[in-house]
Amino acid sequence: MAKNGQSFDKEIGGKQVEIGFTLRRDHTLASAAAGSVLAEEFGGTFSPERFKQEIAFGVERPIQRLQLQESFFFAGRSLGQIYVRTRDWGDVSGIKKHEKVEGDPSEIVVAAKAKKGGKARYSITIGRDDLAHCSTMTFDKKSEEIILYCSA
Repeated sequence: MAKNGQSFDKEIGGKQVEIGFTLRRDHTLASAAAGSVLAEEFGGTFSPERFKQEIAFGVERPIQRLQLQESFFFAGRSLGQIYVRTRDWGDVSGIKKHEKVEGDPSEIVVAAKAKKGGKARYSITIGRDDLAHCSTMTFDKKSEEIILYCSA
């Protein structure tokens, strides 16, 4: 069940992992941090092939298939493999530098530096491949729950 139609948290390896679902993506996809926890808890190993997967808004990132020795169970379903977002590919050297433009002297311009590092995000999004065995999805507005009915 997913509260507010979005996601819920499940503790895996001492970490709170946010689990949701999407009908926009074929594969179940975990963040790098969640993939690391899954690999440690369920004996996971990466396949050698790398793929690109759209993450959001047409942005693609590299993923690898994580094969689990022990299955991870979600809503009564056994997941033996999960794709994991590994890192970004790309090169920003081709992006032009912003040219200083003389502006209105009454304007205030604030420039910020990007954060380095950042907090690890533990998330898994269940994709169409793992939802294919589900026949019904019910939204209970009053209790704010989405209920999936899936075969074993």
